Amino acid sequence: MLIATQASAMMLAFLLAAMVIAGHAPMWAVLLLAAGRGILMSFNMPARHSLISELVPTSELPNAVALNSMTINITKILGPGAGGLIIATLGTGACFLINGLSFLFVLWTLHSMKIAPRPEAETKTGVQRPRPAESLIQSVGSGLRYTWSHTEILLLVLVSLVPTFFGQPYLVLLTLFAQDVFMTGPEGLGLLISCAATGSVCGALMLAGMPQWAASPRIMLIFVILFGVLLAVFATTSYMLLALPLLFAVGALNIAGNASNNTILQLRTAASMRGRVLSIMLLNRGLAQLGAATSAAIAGLIGVQATVAAAGCLIVAFGAYAFIFSRLGRDNG
Repeated sequence: MLIATQASAMMLAFLLAAMVIAGHAPMWAVLLLAAGRGILMSFNMPARHSLISELVPTSELPNAVALNSMTINITKILGPGAGGLIIATLGTGACFLINGLSFLFVLWTLHSMKIAPRPEAETKTGVQRPRPAESLIQSVGSGLRYTWSHTEILLLVLVSLVPTFFGQPYLVLLTLFAQDVFMTGPEGLGLLISCAATGSVCGALMLAGMPQWAASPRIMLIFVILFGVLLAVFATTSYMLLALPLLFAVGALNIAGNASNNTILQLRTAASMRGRVLSIMLLNRGLAQLGAATSAAIAGLIGVQATVAAAGCLIVAFGAYAFIFSRLGRDNG
């Protein structure tokens, strides 16, 4: 699955590079390529995340998930800078061409992985019994039924979706904070984004160094609640010097909560259902964009500070409810 999706994404990157170098890249074609990459990633990401538990021992899973989250956030910091440098020196077409070539290294590493096949279930006589094949619709249905019938798994999925929808849009709205609240230009915006991204990296490193925290639902919910509290506090401040450390903490708590939730889901989901449950959890990628559009529309009506403050309060309410009234709030892993 990973090799097929990455190879297809490489072809899309080369096609975009060819159009740009040829000087003919119409908007409709760019939109189609972007949609195609989005579809590919919807297959790639669940497979990638569920593969982690096949590559490392269970005792090392919290560290591996946290480090995987850290690499994603490091690329958010280094990627735009590297892309801007390549565009400035070699041009936009060369940037897309280099992006396409980079997939060759990814494909080589995937091809080099040697993963032992998971043994099939045995009957009482000790004879191997092959798992019955499922159609795509049946597979999706069984994943949804499994998630719905296991209250703890369902709540863990909701913990990944709700804070993402309400909280993740703060990154998109930082442009409005820079312009309307802090009265600063692109330099100030870059500083705000850098603080949040650096906090994310530090949060992932902290979690990698504290695996007992990563596997604790109770601490995971504390991360979620603190994320909402500090997001609301950030939204109410009008001082840049106070906003920067708050953003650092918000970024750290956001990634710590997400990585911890991912770890607990992988540890507590049956191996045969892990990819399907992670697929549902990874709907948060699309919800982040939908939440950003919704938050931007609301910000236009009531202001960006009130919008983000309300989102932070909703996250606190959700996290507090799960902490007080669910078994997760009493579970230390």
